[in-house]
Amino acid sequence: MKAFKLFALVFSLFVLNFGARASAYTATDYYNAGLQLYTAQNYQQAIQYFGAAISLDPNNAPALQGRANCYYALGQYSDALNDYQKVQVLSPSDQLAQFIQALQAKAGSAPPAAAPATTDSFSQGAALYQQQQYAAALPFFQKAVQDNPNDSKAFYYLGATQLMLGDKKDAAVALSLSNRLNPNPSVAAYSNQLIAGLSPDDQQWVDSQLAAPAPGPSSPAASVSAKPKSFGLRIEPAIALVGLGDFNANASAFTSNLAQLQTADSDPSLSYSGNVPQGAIDFGVEGVLPLSDQFELGIPISFFPVGKVTDAVNDSFGDTYTDSYDISAYAFGINLRYLIGTGSFQPFVSAGFLAVPIILNYSGSYNIPSLFPPSGTASGDFGSVGFGGQAQIGVDWHLDDTFVISPFVGYQLASAGSFTSTNNSNGQKVELETIPTAGGRVIGLVSEGNLVMPVFTSTQVLNPGTPVPAGAQPLTVDLSGLKAGVQISAFF
Repeated sequence: MKAFKLFALVFSLFVLNFGARASAYTATDYYNAGLQLYTAQNYQQAIQYFGAAISLDPNNAPALQGRANCYYALGQYSDALNDYQKVQVLSPSDQLAQFIQALQAKAGSAPPAAAPATTDSFSQGAALYQQQQYAAALPFFQKAVQDNPNDSKAFYYLGATQLMLGDKKDAAVALSLSNRLNPNPSVAAYSNQLIAGLSPDDQQWVDSQLAAPAPGPSSPAASVSAKPKSFGLRIEPAIALVGLGDFNANASAFTSNLAQLQTADSDPSLSYSGNVPQGAIDFGVEGVLPLSDQFELGIPISFFPVGKVTDAVNDSFGDTYTDSYDISAYAFGINLRYLIGTGSFQPFVSAGFLAVPIILNYSGSYNIPSLFPPSGTASGDFGSVGFGGQAQIGVDWHLDDTFVISPFVGYQLASAGSFTSTNNSNGQKVELETIPTAGGRVIGLVSEGNLVMPVFTSTQVLNPGTPVPAGAQPLTVDLSGLKAGVQISAFF
């Protein structure tokens, strides 16, 4: 459509040149066509379209400035000066006034374009930039960032000028530095987009310019260094799978023993139900100390509400037995993280050691009048501390210099044994042990060598107070398993 319209305008200008002026197009149409030609650096033809727009609207300031820019690009300074002065009358500007003063000295000569006579490089470059004299503005913006390496605005205009001149590689560096000095989501997104569109070699060059501690004098990064990161905070929601081998063995033994007891007691109503968690949400927080561009030291702390293990037995005679183990864990450790490469996306590997306090909140009850009255209950908090570690792989996605999002997968080793309690309804030291039966090992409460709660075997139910069978071992809670989630980090 644009090509057709431009063709129509060319035809109308041809007719106009022969005295048959086409009146179907407005000054805006001619201006837009001239602007396209100016962007394509077809200055001579653009002058004709800007002139057509001015002939329809003598006070059209954008068309006058467009034609002036064309004259200036062609070195026709007197014609350019005439149009710039008209623009100044229609739309006064201090920067344009300064530029006109400088241009008056150039009228009639044809040296390269010069900047307005202002006192600082940035203002000189900005005046030329507004006149779309990008090649002339470039050295002034380069001087401006050298004079003031903490001026984010100077880096921004340097990048914009380089972009107008087709230098995307240097523009990406300058815009990234502008965002580093004064974080701006729009600038960050655009500079990341520029970098993504470069070739792999150019991307590597840009990354090296932004990461280099002492860049060369020809680089825009020479006047400013990256803001050092002194501390970071990382939150880590994740899904963690668990082993819980002794609890799974306990559920399997209950199922096997109760099936045999159904036959031995001729009671088909005897049934068992149980639950063992397979995983849960783990929520962690980690303080991060950057050691270098590639290494980070972390101090992770996490809370892991594993869930509740349950067992329930009942029959048609009203006999019942229930227990539950509500398991939760904490983790404290030290972690070393290695970042691979540079850029917005950095793969990483990390590993470290963990101390894992594990807490079991136990409650149980039984009512088996057909075997041994009376009924009974027990409860208590059991604790132990395990040691292990973790390893992870993932990718850091740098939204900017401050925020990072990191999806990851990993494996966690954590187990503990010898769970004891003095805070229980028994009032004595109680231990959790796994007890051998024909159907497998079941978990039981033991105090001073005797059972505190009933234990179901394949042939009988051992009542409370019975000595613990030979071969009993301390319960082990194994929380090892795969872990996957996302880390959200902020650096200060």
